[in-house]
Amino acid sequence: MNKIKFLLEKKHTDFNGHVSEAAYLTIANDAIWQVFNSTGLNEIFLAEDIGPIIFDTHMHFKIEAMEGQKVTVHFKAKLSDDYRKIFRNIDIINENGQIVVKIESNGAFLDLKKRRIVSASSKISGKFREYLSD
Repeated sequence: MNKIKFLLEKKHTDFNGHVSEAAYLTIANDAIWQVFNSTGLNEIFLAEDIGPIIFDTHMHFKIEAMEGQKVTVHFKAKLSDDYRKIFRNIDIINENGQIVVKIESNGAFLDLKKRRIVSASSKISGKFREYLSD
């Protein structure tokens, strides 16, 4: 449930003919929201007026990917012991099983009314453990 497949398109490539930095982030974010939707996290976020936010993102490029290739985005995330922080690891993997890019991000949960960082509820932390901790 935390692996999403994508076909790389012309819109994902840059002047050099390979997938651009911005496209990798777009693909990764699309995959994350698909995972959140399929696991029911989106509904919980809406019901609790909480949203995940990201403080920083680091990308490690391993090999090129080109238009027409199929990739799999493997999204994993863990929470801090107090459930306030999110540690995301996203691998984009080509059809040969090679990691194309590794993306690491750190974030938290934002109370959308108070605009403050809060701990994730047991519903949210349970979904993270169940679907995203492999």
